[in-house]
Amino acid sequence: MKNSTKLILLFLLILTTSLNGQVNKPNWSVDPNNYSFDMEVTAQVFFNQAPVLTNGILGAFVDGVLQGVQNEGLVYSDKFLFILRVYSNTAAAKTVTFKYYDTATDKVYDIPETLAYVADYQSGNAVSPVQLHAVSGNGGKHNQPDWAVNPRDFGFDGEVFAEVVIDKTVSTQSEGILAAFVGTSCRGMVQGGAVGPTGKFVRQLRCYTDAAAGETITFKYYDALQDTVLPLVETVSFESNMIVGTAMNPYTLHTLAINTATRALSAGWNWFSMNLQNFDMSVGAVLANLNPTEGDYIKSMTQSAVYYAGYGWFGDLQMIDAKEMYKLKLAHADVLKFDGYPVNPATNPITINNGWTWVGYIPQTAKPLNEVLSGINPAGNDYIKGTGLSSTYYTGSGWFGALSQMQPLQGYAIWTNHTGTLVYADGGFKSTAPLNINAIEVSLKPEGFQYSGQITAAAYIDGRNIDSDSFTLYAMVDGQIRGESRAMLFTPTGEFVNNFLTYSNNQTGDIITFRLHDEKNDTWYEYSETVIFTADMLKSSALIPLKLQTSHLLEPRALSLEPSVSVWPNPVKSAATISYALATEQSVTIQVLDFSGRVIDELNPGNQEIGENQINWDTRSLSGGVYYLKMKNSNSVYQKVVVVK
Repeated sequence: MKNSTKLILLFLLILTTSLNGQVNKPNWSVDPNNYSFDMEVTAQVFFNQAPVLTNGILGAFVDGVLQGVQNEGLVYSDKFLFILRVYSNTAAAKTVTFKYYDTATDKVYDIPETLAYVADYQSGNAVSPVQLHAVSGNGGKHNQPDWAVNPRDFGFDGEVFAEVVIDKTVSTQSEGILAAFVGTSCRGMVQGGAVGPTGKFVRQLRCYTDAAAGETITFKYYDALQDTVLPLVETVSFESNMIVGTAMNPYTLHTLAINTATRALSAGWNWFSMNLQNFDMSVGAVLANLNPTEGDYIKSMTQSAVYYAGYGWFGDLQMIDAKEMYKLKLAHADVLKFDGYPVNPATNPITINNGWTWVGYIPQTAKPLNEVLSGINPAGNDYIKGTGLSSTYYTGSGWFGALSQMQPLQGYAIWTNHTGTLVYADGGFKSTAPLNINAIEVSLKPEGFQYSGQITAAAYIDGRNIDSDSFTLYAMVDGQIRGESRAMLFTPTGEFVNNFLTYSNNQTGDIITFRLHDEKNDTWYEYSETVIFTADMLKSSALIPLKLQTSHLLEPRALSLEPSVSVWPNPVKSAATISYALATEQSVTIQVLDFSGRVIDELNPGNQEIGENQINWDTRSLSGGVYYLKMKNSNSVYQKVVVVK
């Protein structure tokens, strides 16, 4: 009789459980006495994107082992919350994952979110609980991508330690997938991640390429919770064996643009920079909110673009870089608005030139000038200026001037007599040893000039418009390169035009001449057309460019783009120093010619060594006027010298 009673009771228990639909209810339990440490998690659980309103069971697992359980919730301000204590015998560096048992469906569901285990830490609270999403059905993974990569197909690799940020929150999904791409080709993928030494959830991704350097790596992230693939904002320029980010300080990848930069712009010139980054950083995308007028203009220190109605922005300036300052000229006042994620100052160091550097301001908040430049080892007369304010460094007393702080979305020009690296993240830029500039280099150095101006020209030889295949157009002032450009096709007119900046240390007055180099045939042409330089000038446009048509073939002796000799000071009153560079040891004779080209004197310093050389020149016997210096028997152009009395 007793056995019959037990069978009946067991049947009723099974029947009752079956009727309640809880045959799969887990038997989760944890004994706190078995552990040395604990942390507390206040969580709100969502099921099928809706917050749960009844008691289920929330389980916490540390490295896959059940070490926390809570089956009773509390209601706080219309939120149904689980206050869950999680136990461990390790104080940190563990990953906490979760599962949720739903009483209505009688099923246990995975939760993609994870947490870093930190002893005695409270994660979430009643006002701002941790949000955990139970994934139903087949995990909602109808759109999970089939990304794959075979490392054997590639010759080079590198690593990226990354964290993925979705709507301001670092994704800790163990089922999330981070993938790297070159174009549409998958070059690496990793599912899940691990908690790093500093408690950050890090994904270690190995990337593969066929080139040792130069390919641009883009990223995508599969969000297992939303069952969707998200493109990521940031990119990486691949280098073989690179290591981008670390387990302690991972490289941050963002999904959505959530910050808005707003800057009022005046009619006329505006100095600005951009401290947000998004998928598309082209000039047209960053300035998309503006209502530009035909002829509006933007330039960096080395590139520029002009706006053409019905076409858009045209020029060699194509991308906006947070490290640079831009000068934007508008016909009408406007407001710049751009959505993006904050640029990381620590990963965007700015090279400071010996001379002028146009710098962007990357931080999101204004900072005092002395704080931003605290790491510099300044010399007397180092200088910084914004649109209307400036400051100068004085030895013994520091920075002085109306410019007292640097601000977001503003641009600045810095002049120093040394090189350095500006890193906003660590409070300044570190001074480095001055560069020794080789006097025989012919490359243009914009940092040596304070002013710039725009020229848009179309070069012709014998009536033929010169394209960019093998021709370079140079702007010259007294034999010195002041600008260079290859032609670009302007599709509205079908004409190849040269869109380039020229430079000067005089606000106006320099006479610009033009030379064209045919690299294929190694021949040179000089044009008769000239332009008088004016700071910030806009000479011609792609619609109606400056026509360079009157040309003549240069003789070999005139092919040098830069003088072999230079003079300081120039103009000269009574004495000057002549500097020149030699590629071989040789005997030197420097000729002095008058305006008509007649040799009136010769300087004979004798046999000279390779490299930099100097001699003193006494001009007291010369009358005021224009003279030229050249090295005898050389192929150099003449160096113009003005003697004043």
